[in-house]
Amino acid sequence: RISQHFSLLRMAGKALLTMYVEKMERELKRVMDFWLRHSHDEEHGGFLVCLTRDGQVYDTTKYGWLQGRQVWMYCKLYNETEEYHTDRVLQAAIKGAKFLKDHFHRSEDDRCYFTVTREGLPIYLQRKMATEAFYIIAMAELSRATKQQHYMDEAEKVFASLLHWARVDDSPLGRPHLAGSPPINALAVPMIILNVIQEVCGRDGEMTAKYREHAAWAVEQVLAHAQVRIRTVVCTFSNY
Repeated sequence: RISQHFSLLRMAGKALLTMYVEKMERELKRVMDFWLRHSHDEEHGGFLVCLTRDGQVYDTTKYGWLQGRQVWMYCKLYNETEEYHTDRVLQAAIKGAKFLKDHFHRSEDDRCYFTVTREGLPIYLQRKMATEAFYIIAMAELSRATKQQHYMDEAEKVFASLLHWARVDDSPLGRPHLAGSPPINALAVPMIILNVIQEVCGRDGEMTAKYREHAAWAVEQVLAHAQVRIRTVVCTFSNY
């Protein structure tokens, strides 16, 4: 009876898993159809991301992290799925990356604007490194999609700056170190570093070895936020 019970549970589990996989595939198709149809800015480049449920544009402001994420997602799907391994998806990613590089990235200091106008004029620069992180992973995945090294070179160049801001000096982000302000350890920083390392390295063993020490540092920083005694992970704490 027990064995029969577990056999029924396994069958039910497989059926449930199949149902959820099919649901996710349907949702992915629905989402991709929406963005491929409505978000491409054929006039100025990049992507229009402030859309109503029926695809109407209600704001033409372009956000760097969303532009980067869309390029990365297109490339990830192009690289890892048969359905989206199409020239349409790849060309959209290439055009999106060009808009990112031309209008969001500042070559003089590797900062990336948080927002620009539809035409690409800068609006706002955050005192955070999130937009740069999405810029990096977009370029890295595009390098794998196109097999063009210059995209990976661009990703690693900006990543070197991001690592410097995270581990050495974050003042280029616009955060002055004032005499009375306590040093703060933010969980977001090492989590961003780990995510970027994973996306830049992919399955490349040499790249993984290259960034191993940075990954170890990031893991150590993340674990420092775990308060085991009270079973809590804190977002920030002072280094005092």
